[in-house]
Amino acid sequence: MTLRPLVVVDISRKVAAEPGYTASVADVLAWEAEHGRVPAGAAVLFRSDWSRRWGEYLVEGKMPAVFPGVGLPALQFLHQNRSIL
Repeated sequence: MTLRPLVVVDISRKVAAEPGYTASVADVLAWEAEHGRVPAGAAVLFRSDWSRRWGEYLVEGKMPAVFPGVGLPALQFLHQNRSIL
C-alpha cells in the first residue's frame, strides 16, 4: 500500500454559480496561496459538490446538459510543475 498527500481544491462555490465551471490554474494557485505548494506525488481532487445534485436527476430521470470539470491547462500545470500523482 502506498500513502500519498491529498490535496482537495474546492471549486464548489464556482460550480454553484456556473454548473459547467472548469477548474483552472488560478484555482490551484489560490489553493496554494492558502495552504502552500502542492506536494510532489500528491493526489489532487477537485471538490465540486456535484454529487449533491444527483438526486434531482434520479427523480427527474434526465441528465444535466453541463457538468463541472478540470481544464487541461490545470492538469498540465499540476503534472508538469507540481509532479502530482
